[in-house]
Amino acid sequence: MLQETRRGETATADTVDRATELDVKLARVRELLRLRGASAIALSSRESLAWLLGGARVTVPTNGDPVLSAVVAEDALTLHIFSNERDRLVGEELPDAHTATVVDHPWFAPLPGVGSAGAAALDAGTLHETDASAELRAIRARLLPVEADRYRRLGAETAAAVTRVARTVRPGDTEQALAAALSHELIGLGAEPIVLLVAGEGRLDLRHPCRPGRDSGGARCSSWVHAGRG
Repeated sequence: MLQETRRGETATADTVDRATELDVKLARVRELLRLRGASAIALSSRESLAWLLGGARVTVPTNGDPVLSAVVAEDALTLHIFSNERDRLVGEELPDAHTATVVDHPWFAPLPGVGSAGAAALDAGTLHETDASAELRAIRARLLPVEADRYRRLGAETAAAVTRVARTVRPGDTEQALAAALSHELIGLGAEPIVLLVAGEGRLDLRHPCRPGRDSGGARCSSWVHAGRG
């Protein structure tokens, strides 16, 4: 079964591979270029890069700055990658059938589109991501079936992991121990816990219970998880 998208985009509900996913997303970005009358756009945020590349791990550490930028033109995709991250990204993170041009940069050099120096290096007619942030958010929000499936699977597996850990809570367990157990479960699923908050009975009124370490209280405990998977 095919799901219709805009301007003739199609995607299967069950079998969209990452190369096809990339093609569909490039078509959306190129439609934006035509609407804006631009020749290219430089994507530099982890949100846009991970979206474009199908969940690729584009930062080191998880919440750090991206180690690449992407310049999307009407007829080309160029990935500017720090040279010390090239092998990992090309070998493990990019779709096997991608046709992008990969350009190496020293790890200390500005990437095109990143920061003032990187913005100055862009060709005339190339948009910076911040020039089209609202349009890009709207594009990313239109999930493909394969993306919706990822969210469903991750949500279900995360809920199951939280339930397994919650059932082991005993009086005297510390919040830190529970956070460690939950982190272990999530990493074992292939997910990366980006935000993991645990509150014992004495801190349930806190909105963001950081710095776990206290006795959990045993009888009542609450956990919040924000996890991602490539």
